[in-house]
Amino acid sequence: MIGNTLTAYLHYLGFMFMFASLVIEHLAAKDPLSSRKARQLALVDLFYVVSAAVVLITGLLRVMFFGKGAVYYLHNWIFHLKVSVFVVVALVSIAPTVQILALRNRLKNGSDDEIGSLPLWVIMLIRFELLGVTLIPLLAVLMARGVGQFSKLPSIGPP
Repeated sequence: MIGNTLTAYLHYLGFMFMFASLVIEHLAAKDPLSSRKARQLALVDLFYVVSAAVVLITGLLRVMFFGKGAVYYLHNWIFHLKVSVFVVVALVSIAPTVQILALRNRLKNGSDDEIGSLPLWVIMLIRFELLGVTLIPLLAVLMARGVGQFSKLPSIGPP
């Protein structure tokens, strides 16, 4: 009982921190970046990665040991969509992370005291991540309500 509760709590908390980190990244990406701000942005991005890892690990624990059981989740197309959105967001987040780290290293080496904001394409990728992360709770709610069970699909053959 306590394991299930704690795992669910850490899952939700990790998700909230993941979302908050993305919002902070989005807001900070528009401002001119100094060496100090670039270090802070890299730290926020690290916090995002750690939060996403917490969400992934606790999500796996919920599927395998807690929650409704692996059979329920694996036979639900909404679950597969939810996991796919999470994976796409994770893959998309690689490019902004690489850009943020490169910028931090460039400023750390003293090449510029201040530069402009991150490139527009990085900001757009962060916005895409925010959209994906916003869709995940909707998919979770639909799944919790029993939507998406393969066994509930209408049969095509004769009655």
